[in-house]
Amino acid sequence: MRMSRTLERDAAPIHDLSGHVGYVYTHPDYYEISREVIRDFARAAQDFHPFHWDEEAARAAGHPTIMAPITFASAYGIRIHEHMYRELNYVPGPMVQSEQKFQYSRPIYAGDRLRCEVEITSFRSSLGADISETKNTATLWDTGEPVLVGWTKLAARTGAVMDENVAKLVDEVMMRGNYA
Repeated sequence: MRMSRTLERDAAPIHDLSGHVGYVYTHPDYYEISREVIRDFARAAQDFHPFHWDEEAARAAGHPTIMAPITFASAYGIRIHEHMYRELNYVPGPMVQSEQKFQYSRPIYAGDRLRCEVEITSFRSSLGADISETKNTATLWDTGEPVLVGWTKLAARTGAVMDENVAKLVDEVMMRGNYA
């Protein structure tokens, strides 16, 4: 179900994505990766590998310029998810990423312009939380060359009324992985 649509400004927000499984959102613009963005992300992630900081070191290893840390795609991906949710008028509660997997075809480099497509592959509600799964594909804007495919699982609190003790347990599991 490949679609893109513009919702009317006064359309009612939705709180359930189950009717949108199979929906594919293609972001209409590219995301340009700069050296500064790579370095800022590497600093925040405390990843001081020279390939993220030093162009000469990256080139000496056969790369055209500095490359993004492997987890960089998650920062870009959450922005694309936010755009998709706005398009669908989906209003989740507080959200956490509970799982992320990447399969890279090539590294992300400074100067890359990425296009992203997000497909909603699964959605369910359980214990007052919405669990959505997506397949995320990033390609180069100009050539369509594959860069990566990622799979994301997000958990969001919904507006459902939940027993306070169950809510605390869900928060502990989703935020910290504490099962006891």
